[in-house]
Amino acid sequence: MAKRKNVEAPAAIEQPAGPPRLFIYGRFSSKKQASGNSYERQIKFAHAWASDHGYEIDDKKTMFDYATSAFRGKHRTAGALAAFFKAMKAGDVRPGDVLLVESLDRLSREEEFKAFDQFSQIVQAGVTIMSMQDGEFSITKVRETHGGILHQALGVMTRAHNESLSKSDRVQKAAHAICRAWRDDDWGKKKHRKPIPIGKDPSWVRWNEATESFDAIPAQVDAIRALIGFFRLGYSPMRCFDKMRAAGIALPDGISDHSRVHRVLQDRALVGEKFIQFDLAKKRPDIVETEYTIPGYYPAILSEDEFSALQHIRAQRGRRAGKAEVVSIMTGMRLTKCAKCGQSMAIQNVLTRVRREDGLPHDGHRRLKCIGARSAKNRCTETSCSVVPVERALMEFCSDQMNLAALFTDSDERAKLLATEHVRARRLAEEARAALDTFMQVGALASGDSAAIIATRIAQLTNEHREWSEKAARFEHDLATMNRHSTPEVAHEWAKLRDGVARLDNEARTKARQLVADTFVRIEIGLAHADLIELRLVSKRDVVRVLTIDRKTGERRDQMTVENTRHAALARRTKKQKLVKAA
Repeated sequence: MAKRKNVEAPAAIEQPAGPPRLFIYGRFSSKKQASGNSYERQIKFAHAWASDHGYEIDDKKTMFDYATSAFRGKHRTAGALAAFFKAMKAGDVRPGDVLLVESLDRLSREEEFKAFDQFSQIVQAGVTIMSMQDGEFSITKVRETHGGILHQALGVMTRAHNESLSKSDRVQKAAHAICRAWRDDDWGKKKHRKPIPIGKDPSWVRWNEATESFDAIPAQVDAIRALIGFFRLGYSPMRCFDKMRAAGIALPDGISDHSRVHRVLQDRALVGEKFIQFDLAKKRPDIVETEYTIPGYYPAILSEDEFSALQHIRAQRGRRAGKAEVVSIMTGMRLTKCAKCGQSMAIQNVLTRVRREDGLPHDGHRRLKCIGARSAKNRCTETSCSVVPVERALMEFCSDQMNLAALFTDSDERAKLLATEHVRARRLAEEARAALDTFMQVGALASGDSAAIIATRIAQLTNEHREWSEKAARFEHDLATMNRHSTPEVAHEWAKLRDGVARLDNEARTKARQLVADTFVRIEIGLAHADLIELRLVSKRDVVRVLTIDRKTGERRDQMTVENTRHAALARRTKKQKLVKAA
């Protein structure tokens, strides 16, 4: 007979020393509630209850969510209650501890299943929920009432959710009415205009009760304009902040990182427009309009043309210089490519070695190399070169007005194609706008299933109108850039920056970077010859110049204009295709 092994009983879970603790959670849906006596009432009750039942209050775990909705579950994912659940999972909240709330609806006003799941997690963890209005909820109470207390809890959650749902319905219907009044400038019997209670207003405006309109806040407007100005010059958001601090300009309120900068720069509130989108129509087919665009709602900071140009610049993220010690004027924009393999070229600055007498790094310590050389598969075998002669040749070439004008000749297919696409985009935007107006008029009279179909079509037409309008603005900006960058003034701007670029002045190099981005669509570097570099410049109008320059000095040895973009001069060279050194 097999000998039975002795099985040791599992050790009891050691509870931390000290009496059970009392945690307090409060939540206010609005600032108005926070200004009342709810906070004092809960604290006073908590101290009295703790004294009577032998609990101590953990002040570090006294949690309040201000102006936070429990209907959408925001407090559960990003509020103070989320921190409580995190502490509970980490073991900082122990079985026997108590969570005190004013009412169960403070914990959640979400749909019943979500609310009950949250309630169950707390109770099953051994934590007692003490409600000032609804009583005690714990595992012990559930057993004593044979589950009856769970029905009570579920009833409270259902009532709370239905109340919030009804309130949300009323608020959104009222908001629809205000949006229509602003859009149509028709207030009916109402004597006074009111701000739309949906979404946040920008930080540079405030509501004026006397004029019943928004006023610009001068200091904030100046800060926003300064931010946009530095951004247009080619600085990244964080470098814009540095420039503003150096100039003694306070940062705009609520803007502290690059994501918020981009959010503001693409906000049409800059041109005075407010855009509101509702999700109520998904549950309410009788509501046809889901989106409202209200021009002139805010005082405008930018014109439509300025805003369109800003969006064009914002979309070209590679053109902005980051916090590099030396700003590159031609890499990092998906612009400069290897002539052999077609992959991007990158710059490697070795600035820790011994420098020249003038304090600048030696030319050989700033290298231009193909990123394909680092690939494990299909590795590019092209050599590297100093970037200094390439920059010198590029700046010299573009400083000559005749060379620059030749890159923007009028008789080319690129300009014609852009002009055609611009006209087409404007036409399709106007057609979408006309169809949208028609469906809006029909939708006002529709009901039932037809109203839902019309609402879907309105949303589609709104997106189409926005997309075609943005495309038209981009084409218009490209055409304007072509015409602007062939003028003598721009050639003079190139010439002024030459010395600064050579001295590694980041101010000059940042401006030069913008000129490069506005002038060229592609720059190819050919390094097949030991003594020469082939520099292939393709302008915004697909005019191609091929420069042959000295590999050490950047002196131009030869140049060729290629009118046909499929010319053999633009084909990727192989090792056997050597450049012939000019006499």
